[in-house]
Amino acid sequence: MKKSMDGYKKNSHAVYDIKYHVIWVTKYRYKVLSGQIAYKTRKLIRQGCEARGITILQGSVGKDHIHLLISCRPSLAPSKIMQYLICTFLSNHFCTFLNYHL
Repeated sequence: MKKSMDGYKKNSHAVYDIKYHVIWVTKYRYKVLSGQIAYKTRKLIRQGCEARGITILQGSVGKDHIHLLISCRPSLAPSKIMQYLICTFLSNHFCTFLNYHL
């Protein structure tokens, strides 16, 4: 994958610049994403995106939501990206913060 002069990415069959704006919200908007949980969340999202070749253009973790602006190749469907990130995120968070109570 090459990046051309005009900002578009190229592969053998496509020229593209795909960006998705994703917002996750905690259940009932509980304010649980703070301190160590926010740090771990940010780390897990970065690791998951890096493993799949997804670029995080912007991102922030609030107390009750997560904003992401991501860029990826055309072969990755948005639903598959979210499925992968959520499964990775939830399985790691569930094991790490099992004793955390709302």
